[in-house]
Formats: sequence, C-alpha cells, structure tokens
Amino acid sequence: MNEKKSHKPIWIFLIFLLALLILPVSFPLLKDRLDSASHENRTLSAFPVLTGIGELSSYTAALENYLNDHLPYKNQLVAVNANARTALRMDQNMLDYMVGGQVIVGKDDWLFYNGSGMESTLDDYLCNNLYTEQELREIAEGDTALNEKYRSEGIEFVLFIPPNKEQVYPEFMPDSLVPLGQVSRTDQLTEYLSENTDVPVIYAKEELTREKEEGYQVFYKYDTHWNKLGAFVGVQLINEALQGEKRSLSEVAVEAVDGEVPNDLAGVLGLAGSLVEPKDLVIKDYQPGVSVQITSDNKQPLGEFISYASNAADSRKLVMIKDSFSINMMEYLPYDYAETAFVTDSAQAKQYIEENHPDIVILEVVERQHFRAELQWRELL
Repeated sequence: MNEKKSHKPIWIFLIFLLALLILPVSFPLLKDRLDSASHENRTLSAFPVLTGIGELSSYTAALENYLNDHLPYKNQLVAVNANARTALRMDQNMLDYMVGGQVIVGKDDWLFYNGSGMESTLDDYLCNNLYTEQELREIAEGDTALNEKYRSEGIEFVLFIPPNKEQVYPEFMPDSLVPLGQVSRTDQLTEYLSENTDVPVIYAKEELTREKEEGYQVFYKYDTHWNKLGAFVGVQLINEALQGEKRSLSEVAVEAVDGEVPNDLAGVLGLAGSLVEPKDLVIKDYQPGVSVQITSDNKQPLGEFISYASNAADSRKLVMIKDSFSINMMEYLPYDYAETAFVTDSAQAKQYIEENHPDIVILEVVERQHFRAELQWRELL
C-alpha cells in the first residue's frame, strides 16, 4: 500500500529560501525601527575603492571586512547566536577566544573585553606578552623624560593605570583560560619603574582587589569599565599620592540606586536589553561641603575636553590626560582639587598645560592600552 508522501520538508525549504530573499531587501525599510547601531569599540570598515588590478587581492579582503561590518540584521543575528550559546551552555576553549569576537563570557555571565592586536586583554591575562629588558628600559626613559620636563616647570606628574577587569575578577574567567604565570606585563612595568626611576606610578589592581574582597563590587558586570565604586578607589590612590591620605569604601556611604547602568559588552553581543544590572552603585554625599561647577564642556576636533572649578580645600590645579576610565572619576576629583580638567587628546593637553600652568598632571591610561602611553609621552614632550 502506497503511503501519501509528505511535502513538509519542501515547504520548510521554500520558506527558508523566501526569507533569504526578502530579509536583505526589507532591511532598509526596517532599519530605523531596529537596533542597527555599532556596539563595537572600533571604527567599522569603509567601502573600499579599487584603484588598480594589482590591488585586487587586498580589495577583496577589504570588501569582505566591509560586508561583515555592515551585514543587514547583524545585531539581531549576533543576539540570536549569543542567546543560543548561553541557553545551550556552549563552552569555548582558548583557541576560540584567541580568534573569536570582542567578548569573553565568563562564569555567572560576567562579561570581559577581548581586545585584539596591541590591545590584547587576553594576552595580558595569560601573561604571555611580557616586556623584554630593552622594552622596559625604553618605556622608562620616556616616562622619566616626561616626569623631568614637568618637574622643571614646577608640575607634579603621576602615571596612573586602571587595571583590566579580569585582573581584578579572575575568578569569573572561564576555566579554559589558564595564565602562564603570576606576573603580568603591567606588574612587570610598574615594578621596573619603581625600582629604576623616580616616576610616580600607581597601578590600582591591588587596592581594587582588596576592596572587592571586602564585599564591594568595583567593576560593572556587563561592561568593560570600573563602576563608580572602582573609580572612587582609584581617586583615593591618587589623593594618597598627592595629599598623603585616602579613604576606603567602608568610610563612605554606598547606595544602590535606579538608573541606566553601563553594559557596553552586552551591547556588543546584541544583548543590551536583556543583560542589565538592576541597580547602580554610588557614593552618597562624597564631599558635602564642596560645591562644583563645570567651566567648560565640549568635544574638540581632537577629542573630549571638560573642566571644573570648586571650593575644595586643596587649591591646586589638576589636569588629567585621560581615556574612558576617567568618566566615573569625574564624580570625585573635582571635589578634591580647586580646578580640574580632563583632556583626551595629547596635543590638546600639551597646549592646555602650556597655557594654564597646572600644579599636577596625571597621565591616566588603562592597562590594556598602555602602548598608547608610550606614544603619548612623545607627543607631550
């Protein structure tokens, strides 16, 4: 007896084929209603121009990068993949992380930035990118030259390094990622500078770890940056170096408040709407007797600049040459010094310092970008 043949597989194939044809065409119509913004910490590839037949190979590679960056429904596809991997608990090995995307999904869904190239946070964590003696000597020479320049102008200089998130929270990193040693290249560098130069250097890893062990969360769970409590710890280390005293988190009032909690790494995964911390942690009434006002707030062609004035007891002028880790530090430093300025671009900072003659200059650069500090001191000299 012949059974009636099912056409279900054919219909599934036809629906899938129809979706492949319709989705790319429909994207321009739906783009404004969907999350199509870039959540990656880099500039997306531009459409390449073929200038000669001899460049065909490099052109095709550039075109592939462009298409990958501008794929229709890219954020939605990334979110589906991330949700699928989380739901299925698909673990990754070390090779996956070394050739994979920008986010490492750790234990308890903690997210960590997976930088590449000179910004390789994974290499920093694995301790497999240590400096040579020659490299340490060259970095020290540059930092010393900058310190001596400012000293000759009556300016106190501090090199300040916020740590990578995984250096403070290694317990949440995947078990498949095992460091080769106990000393990272930032440990190596700060020890070298302390033993061989008189450059004041602050690496905040140890103090942040201590406060974490006291029960305080000092980094955002779904973001690459430290939170307001972590920034407070960093500011207190700066104050200890410049004013001779600091406070711990146990000495201030910590509150959990409603608000938009940063989650840039969740955004890279396409999960910004679902991976969100319910509360932000803040310091209540940090310096209740001090009033602060913004004196300038703008984005220059070369970068961001913002300055403050206050009635702080310390009458000195402080300039911080900064990266994004300074944002939460702005909650505190303006209350501790009479005049503070935060500058992103080195050339702009050099001009500002020459024109305003501050008492203190802080070069703040997060651990994963310390290669940038090696470039900046040349621009600042």
